[in-house]
Amino acid sequence: MEVIRNDDKLKKWTRITQIINIAALVVLGLGMLSSFQGDISRVWVQWLALSIGILLWQIGINLAYRYTRKPRPDEVLDSSLKAAVPGSTLYHYMLPAKHVLLTRSGPIVIQPFINDGNISVSGENGDRWRNKKSIIRRFLSQQPGLGNPTMLVEQEMAKLIAYISENAPELDELPVGAVIVATNPMAVLDVGASRIPVMKASELKKFVRKNTGRALPKADHNRLKEIFGQQDQ
Repeated sequence: MEVIRNDDKLKKWTRITQIINIAALVVLGLGMLSSFQGDISRVWVQWLALSIGILLWQIGINLAYRYTRKPRPDEVLDSSLKAAVPGSTLYHYMLPAKHVLLTRSGPIVIQPFINDGNISVSGENGDRWRNKKSIIRRFLSQQPGLGNPTMLVEQEMAKLIAYISENAPELDELPVGAVIVATNPMAVLDVGASRIPVMKASELKKFVRKNTGRALPKADHNRLKEIFGQQDQ
């Protein structure tokens, strides 16, 4: 399997993450310094600094898990999909969808999440996510919020479909697959109700092999590789 990664974009976001983390520490430090001065009339300044500092810190955590902390989500996917399907190509940060596996049957959008704990999906539409980990444990583990991976992967799919339609109109009816992947081995999944397949990274290779069906015409596959290889999307 070939892996194509936009290293320039990774370097840019690594630098942005570092700047945000430094800014968070500076703002929190200024807030603490202000509190030591004992000026009651400036309490609002202290609370403002605290609020902004915590917000920046949370943003920094989210970005760090995506771009700087090892192993990054893209690195976990590389390892999980190694030799998954001959002739496939894995794209990271090259397309409107951040992680895309192009198999001989077509593209699959991959939505990773890094959270551990007991994670479940419920609801009539199979899109109600919940992490049963307590708020205190989540805070201490310094992990970003789980959010809604179903919504995120469907947004990524829509972006990729629009990109294909714009750059290769002859392929605008090509089906695009999707899968949601837990990259943290400590995650405990209860996701049978999900409308999008959800699995651990260790299960991803088997899933891809099982769901790689009839091959696309060679010309269509080559056309996808051509438009997917364009950088800075």
